Amino acid sequence: MEGISNYDIFIRKYNLCMKAMVNSNFKKAHKLIVSCMEAYHNYAYEVEGVTRVKALRFGKELSALERELSMKLGLIKEVKSKVEANKLLGNIAGLDFVKDELKRLVIYPQVYPELYARFKKAKGGGILFYGVPGTGKTRIAKEVAKEIDAHFIEVKCSTIMSKWFGESEKNIKEIFDAAREHSCSIIFFDEFESLGATRGKESNSPIGRIVSELLCQIQGFDSFDNTVIVMAATNRPWDIDTAFLRPGRFNNLIYIPLPDEVSRREIIVSELEDVSLSPEIDLEMIVNKTDGFNRADVVEFCERLKDQVIERIINGSGSDVITNDDVIEVSSKLLSSVKKEDLEQIKKYIKGIRQCNA
Repeated sequence: MEGISNYDIFIRKYNLCMKAMVNSNFKKAHKLIVSCMEAYHNYAYEVEGVTRVKALRFGKELSALERELSMKLGLIKEVKSKVEANKLLGNIAGLDFVKDELKRLVIYPQVYPELYARFKKAKGGGILFYGVPGTGKTRIAKEVAKEIDAHFIEVKCSTIMSKWFGESEKNIKEIFDAAREHSCSIIFFDEFESLGATRGKESNSPIGRIVSELLCQIQGFDSFDNTVIVMAATNRPWDIDTAFLRPGRFNNLIYIPLPDEVSRREIIVSELEDVSLSPEIDLEMIVNKTDGFNRADVVEFCERLKDQVIERIINGSGSDVITNDDVIEVSSKLLSSVKKEDLEQIKKYIKGIRQCNA
């Protein structure tokens, strides 16, 4: 801009900045004030004497304004984070209590780190999901990792076990070392009862050494700056060594129940979204027919409905949309995979926990 002085550039951009602030366009105002400060800095060193002193003094006021705008932008970002936090785990059908617990234990510490630091609230730690098979425990863990942008390490406990002395303990250590290489990681142990089983009398037994190594790694959380969150899933919580359930370890037990009516409806709507349905289709019939099903069973029910239509289209016979007759047909063939004895044992375990906490 030949012929235009640094002072003229400053005045023009300063006025535009003030206008942006009046319109609450803080992002634009911040960009202008940074450019404005550069022009004013150049102007201040073009003048001399008292004029320069006054110019430098006003330069400090511009810096203060830039900091104020930066704080406003940060506040806007924080508010957006709070809004997003209320929409978290939206891909998980129902299970409101479970989602509330996960927000409290995992997500909020990531969204509000300053608040947790202020109250000296520790991050990290262990969460044990338990319930009958097929209730979506692994899926929930993956959704949590996705929400907080955490590195997710899924561990099938059977793959850790080794017949060679010390190999299983080494495998566990390597998993935790890999997790600590990231700013935030979730280690998820599936079928945890096979790894965290009760040690019995001999602490030097293979399972005893594995349990000891796991406990050692979990106890080491506070020694690292990285946030490591350990989650595990089990269908048999009564088989877990009680040493894992003490404070600072897997003291957060979360029961994942069978999907209730609301949850089943959400799963069904999600699975049949954008699928050709008869105008007369009764979704409530599907909800009722899947009572007592686990999440995997409900999803399978919807897949079977799709199979019915696909088969008709291939054979060139019948309707090309899902009908109520399809629902009746599938319900006559597909039963819940949930074993009554498993459900009764889980209920007995929950009752025992409540009695201990009473």
